[in-house]
Amino acid sequence: MPTQRASRMPLTLLCPASQGVEAVTISGDDYPARLGTAAHEVTTSAIAGREVSIIDIAARNRVDQDELDVLASQTWRAWEEVRRYFPNPEVETPLSNIDGDTELTGTADVMSFMPHPEIRILDLKTGRRERDHWDQLRAYGLMAAHANQADTVYVAVLRVRNRSIEGRWYTREELYDWWTEAKAAMGSGDYRPGYEQCRDCHRGPNCPAKTALLRQAFEAFTTGDGAFWPDNATSLALETHGSRMADLLRTLRLLRRTIDDTDELIRAEVARLGGTVPVGSGEELRLTEQTQKHIKPLEAWDILTEALPTPSVLQAVRVSKSALADIIGEYVPKGGKAKAVRELWRRLEEAGAMEEKIIDRLEIRSVDQRPAEPAGSLEGVLALADPQSQGKGE
Repeated sequence: MPTQRASRMPLTLLCPASQGVEAVTISGDDYPARLGTAAHEVTTSAIAGREVSIIDIAARNRVDQDELDVLASQTWRAWEEVRRYFPNPEVETPLSNIDGDTELTGTADVMSFMPHPEIRILDLKTGRRERDHWDQLRAYGLMAAHANQADTVYVAVLRVRNRSIEGRWYTREELYDWWTEAKAAMGSGDYRPGYEQCRDCHRGPNCPAKTALLRQAFEAFTTGDGAFWPDNATSLALETHGSRMADLLRTLRLLRRTIDDTDELIRAEVARLGGTVPVGSGEELRLTEQTQKHIKPLEAWDILTEALPTPSVLQAVRVSKSALADIIGEYVPKGGKAKAVRELWRRLEEAGAMEEKIIDRLEIRSVDQRPAEPAGSLEGVLALADPQSQGKGE
């Protein structure tokens, strides 16, 4: 019997073919995911009243203890502001539902049983990227409502880093209807390539639809017909032009990531085959060692200042904030790195030693997207009222 994880529902419904078994897997940097997993464990344990060791959790998930301490503290503060809406919470609640030949499974971060009967579910999101998680939350709501025969379910996502919460009410009947449509979509097996669904899909290395999408992006830059940049356009044509640019930008970002992943895959395969692979025509793929020399500022300082004026030498020296933060961590007690770094940054800013640079960041955003609410005022919290006064579903 096929099993569908609730956490994969958004990807599965964006591209039903993503359910397929991949032939090749390229693993990217999973540090953010491991850090989020660790922060979840710390927070849900605290909600449940269990004592845990951040040191042990950081070691088990192979993440920096100070980073975990900061993120877990942010998550706990966010929870403190909404906890009154989730009385008597249960944490890490396993959920499942078998419907015909499909088993739906998942784990709810926080679940609270209310009168009516009503259930409230909260999902903690600690990542920086904001995605559409509603199909994941609908799946949680469906399983909880079906298992407990709840008339109404409130599902909410708490985004820790921008301090916002968003929730929706559903009746059990609405969730049954959603699941019927979701199963039909999943059964189609359609390929629906796009930036959001392709960037993290495990089928990427051997997906024909992704390959076609990347080829389309390449051809858009190699046709040379000049039609991509119209000089004159009506407002409608300009919107169409903008849509093409946005689609191409998403694809090119996917292409950039694919190039990096494929480069690493080829390097690993050549290394596995002994470091040299013949390719014909008298050529070969070869891994060769190259020595790159870097000047050590401390050891070279006297020589450099003897040869050049000190201000000129300083212009060639760049202090990395991330490297400096790592060094600070070596000189302070465990758990004190974040505070020490913030204090040093404050002193540097007050001394005028912190230079700011404004950059233009190209983003694709909803026109009605609002900035995060200030600390202490989580967006949407007050929407947790009686479901009869809020309406149901979308």
